[in-house]
Amino acid sequence: MHIDALSKKWLAYCEDLLCGGPIVATHLNGPLASWSVECVAGKCNFSIGEHVVYVCAILRSGAELQNKQLLDSLSSPVWQSVRAQASIERPLFIVINLFPEDVSSEDSEAMFQLAYHFAGAYLNWFEDDHALSWPVS
Repeated sequence: MHIDALSKKWLAYCEDLLCGGPIVATHLNGPLASWSVECVAGKCNFSIGEHVVYVCAILRSGAELQNKQLLDSLSSPVWQSVRAQASIERPLFIVINLFPEDVSSEDSEAMFQLAYHFAGAYLNWFEDDHALSWPVS
């Protein structure tokens, strides 16, 4: 993932989603009000209405223990083949499209762009030393 290749507008939007830290559970605003993002410890779901469109894993550089725990937690059948083929290269963004029937291909493609830019913003959040000053409870 090359941050320079991302849309600055989408990246800024996703950085705003992360303004409270790397744990996100929110619905988007305006015309995207039916869209939601949930992300904890690098495991993310991107949904439209009640339909999860993409399940993702964001594996960071320098976070080997968290990455191992994240990969170990991905035990559902949809993740089995992906886990076995995950490269050791980091950072790594793994995306699985669940192809929900009630979501149009246009919405699915736009949601992918959101997920891709969110991953870039997520990785930037840690690289920008936010993690050093973020309160841990």
